[in-house]
Formats: sequence, structure tokens, C-alpha cells
Amino acid sequence: MYDPQTLMQLSYDISKAAQGEHTAKYRIYGTATGMKNSCEMGVLPTRNFQEGVFEDINLISGEYLDEHHKVKVISCAQCPIACEQMSIVKTGPFAGAMTGVEYEALQANSCNLGISDIRASIQLLEIADHDGMDSMTMGVTISYAMECYERGVLKKEDFACKSYPEGLEMRFGNAEAAIALAKMIRDREGIGDLLSNGTRIASKIIDAERGTESWKWAMNTKGLECPGYDARSLKTFAIGLAVGTRGGCHNRSAAYDPDMKGETNRFTLDETRGKVAAESEEYAAVYDTLPLCKFIRRCFTGKADRSGAWPTIAKLINATTGWNFGYDDVDLIGVRATNIKKAFNIREGWKPEDDDLPWRWKHEPFTKGPAAGVVVTDEELAYGKQLYYKAKGWTEDGMIPKELLIKLGMPDVAEEIGV
Repeated sequence: MYDPQTLMQLSYDISKAAQGEHTAKYRIYGTATGMKNSCEMGVLPTRNFQEGVFEDINLISGEYLDEHHKVKVISCAQCPIACEQMSIVKTGPFAGAMTGVEYEALQANSCNLGISDIRASIQLLEIADHDGMDSMTMGVTISYAMECYERGVLKKEDFACKSYPEGLEMRFGNAEAAIALAKMIRDREGIGDLLSNGTRIASKIIDAERGTESWKWAMNTKGLECPGYDARSLKTFAIGLAVGTRGGCHNRSAAYDPDMKGETNRFTLDETRGKVAAESEEYAAVYDTLPLCKFIRRCFTGKADRSGAWPTIAKLINATTGWNFGYDDVDLIGVRATNIKKAFNIREGWKPEDDDLPWRWKHEPFTKGPAAGVVVTDEELAYGKQLYYKAKGWTEDGMIPKELLIKLGMPDVAEEIGV
């Protein structure tokens, strides 16, 4: 460590700020406090993203969780925020189930399944957490199966297992069936073996076998199940999800932030959005690379922007290493990180048509809430992608020029995949 005294002072200042107003909601209610806000905005995934508002939101909110189920809060090592809400089921058939509850996991396993009993959601999350499954992908995959059942693509007998030899009525809101299917996915039992691959692969196989079009409600981008912010009325975020190298990941694209904070008109697109999407992605990459928790992003100036964070981050790097990083050097971290990830995808066979959104988001508008009637049209998506590629300095079809890769200090990558 180059300068321990400076590093300790910087760490103290950041920790103190992280216990202030900008993280209060995380410290009190955890990330589940976002449930009501997403519902009010009409972007809360409901019944496999068919709607964006949930009628029983008050029963699955972060406030309800805090009042009825929270045991304690825990934190990552030495974190001053402590956002994870350890919650327990005290009554009913799921009594004793206990796990940490976060927004993304909760929405995927409550409203997105049509389930208003938060006790069942805690049980689902305990299964995922204890048995090594991604709770978001699990929830969205179960909601896909529920819609397949309600549309007649899958039948009761398709969900037969040892515990339910006659099968399951996999309707939205059926908590018992959802929990049983989660265990089938975990154990790769019966149809759980197929669904354990996620919605992209499962829909391809089911549609090939049954002549159906369930891919239209298989909610994934590049095979990764969609996060808890419906992008039909978050147009900047929609661009970020479509072009994301990992797929539809809210941790890689932070473009939902300007949309939800009112910094953009979230219902429309304009010529600025490609730059906003690109810069928010690069911004997130800096935090991930160091790594720093993104929940401190407003602890520098009150806004989640570079001007407040980069000077302090440069000081952290310099105090640790003895380097002489400045604002532009920190900025370059995010630019390099996002380009090398895209270069990897290109090498592995990425094509421009892979930068896409789920069919539902482009063709099926909500019927309820403030986002009713809105979709991301194919024309809007194509326009947004072009704006993003231009902001990144890439070609019109999303390839990376050799000159850019060489400028970023990656001549070997330029030789392999540059154009």
C-alpha cells in the first residue's frame, strides 16, 4: 500500500457519506423498497411481464417485509450500508423459511408469478439461495412455465413428479405449484430438467416439439432472463439491455437510472440516448472493475455522475498503488472494460441481430398503469442501437474498428477481431 494514511482518510469519508441520506432507503428497507416505486411507474414485472402493475403490491413491498418478516440486516464485509434484509416466515406452511431478500429476487418470485403471499416468495428464495440457483432466472423461468400452462402449451401432466404424480396446475398465483417446480428445477426432475436450462433453450425445445410459439413470452435477452424493470417504457434502458454483452443485466447497464430518475423522457427516444446508454454502461464497469459497490454512487456529489466520483476514485487508486491516475484514466477503465467484453463476444460468434429485446416488449403493450400502450418498436430499437454504436465509436453493424482497439492499448485484440 503506497499511502495508508490517505487511503484510510478517503475510506472514512466515503463510509461516513454512505451512512447519510443517499443510502437511507437501503439501510432501512433494503433494495425491496423499490417494489412500490416500480409499481407506481408501471414497470414492475407482473405475471411474466404481461403487465407492469400488481394489484396486491402492499402485500409484497419492502415496507411490508420490514414490518412482518425482517429478522435483522446484514452487510458485505465492512460495508457501512448493510442493505440485505434477512427475513423469516413465522406462520403457515412455509414457517421457518429464512433468507436474505432483495428487490430483484423478490419481484421475480412474487408479482411476476402472480403471488401475493410474501411467505411463499421467501420460501422460493430460500430454495434458490440454499441450493445454488439464480433466483431471478428461476423466477422468470417459472413464470414462463405458468404462462405456457395457462395458454395450453403445457398440461398438468407435464408437471408430474414424485411429490405430485398427477402433475401440477401451474397457474399464476399458485404458490404451492411454484415451489414444487422450483424443487423440480433444482433436482432436474421431470420437466424441471428442461426448464433448468432457462427460457431461451426451454422455449426452443418446447416449440420444436409442439409446434408452438412460446418463444414470444420467453423473457430473456441473449439467454439471460430479464431484470425487474420492464423496459417498454424505459427506452434508454431498453437500448442498454439490447446491446449488453451479458444479456439483459441491470448490473451491467445502469441506463435504468436516468430513465427512472426523470433525467430523460422514458417514453420516447432522442439522439442523446445512445450516449447516455454507453456512458451509463461504462460508469457501471468502473465500479465493477475496482470493485466498488454501486450503492455509494450518490455519496460523492448527490448525483450518480462521473464528476463527483472519478476524482475520489483516482485518489483511492493512487493511494493504494502509487500511480498517478487522473479523471481521464478512471474514465478509460470503463471504456476498455466494455470494449474487451464486446470483443470477446465477437470472437465467439456475436452477430448484430443478437442485440435484440424479447418479442413481448416490442409487440405487446400493457393494458394498465402509467405505461399502458407503450412498446419499443423495431424501428426505435434499430435507431437506439445505431446511436449506441456511434457513441462507442463502433461501426454501423456494431463491430469494433482496429484503430479504436489499438488506441485503447489492445493491439492483439485489434488484430484478431478488429475491422
